Amino acid sequence: MADAPKTAIVTGASRGIGSALVEAFLQRGYGVVANSRNIGHSMPFEESANLRLVTDTAVARFGHIDVLINNAGIFYP
Repeated sequence: MADAPKTAIVTGASRGIGSALVEAFLQRGYGVVANSRNIGHSMPFEESANLRLVTDTAVARFGHIDVLINNAGIFYP
């Protein structure tokens, strides 16, 4: 699998750091599974063969997971 494209899962992917990470991984040729409770019909990313939105599809689509970014979180001041 050394030559297989890498796969990343990014939580909190609908905005901010998570959204920027999704874009950065896609630009680098990664398969990306973007996960967020806010991603839906108004998805912030262009459709791509390298992008999936449901975490359960990662292994089925890409065969492996190389990176997991747990970015989701809420800050209450």
